[in-house]
Amino acid sequence: EPGKIRPLVEELVQQSKPLAAERRNLLKLECAADAGIVFADPMRLRQVLATLLSNACKFTRDGQITLAVSHRDAGDDPGGLRILFQVRDTGIGIPENCLSDIFTAFSQVYRGPQYRTTGTGLGLTICSQMADLLGGGISAASTLGEGSTFTLSIDAGKTSELTFIESARSPSTVEPKVDESYRRVVIDGSRILVVEDGEDNQRII
Repeated sequence: EPGKIRPLVEELVQQSKPLAAERRNLLKLECAADAGIVFADPMRLRQVLATLLSNACKFTRDGQITLAVSHRDAGDDPGGLRILFQVRDTGIGIPENCLSDIFTAFSQVYRGPQYRTTGTGLGLTICSQMADLLGGGISAASTLGEGSTFTLSIDAGKTSELTFIESARSPSTVEPKVDESYRRVVIDGSRILVVEDGEDNQRII
């Protein structure tokens, strides 16, 4: 489901500000006003980014957290484009020997008594699964004592395949006609694209 990137990330940052303020953190957004559109399930995307922002706020004190959005070419796919959502923090970081396990279910990294949490250790596991469902992936990089960066990468498709299909008639000349016997609208000379990820609805359509 397509959605504008800038309003989505702005909303997430606003929602995360109270948690960031609890630990006296500065929360920043780096995203161009014309960042474009992302073709992904907005609920899953919000869930992943909200979890990453929440974790960054919890494990950072008197520091800075940044949500950055950028685009890059897909190196393994000529003409491909990827959208990168990065959550960076200046928190306590994660030991290098623990990085490979943070996306494993029920895995928790001990970060000292001042950062004790009551979570189940499933947050990042769910994020990884959600990233797969979004057609992308998630990775982490960290330096102990300096901070962490979590990157959600989503495939945006090939730029060469982004084409516009013009209707047989100009939109201004296509006038809907109502069939009174069936109470339905018939639009001649137009093409309709229906996008639906629910299997039951797909069969009905």
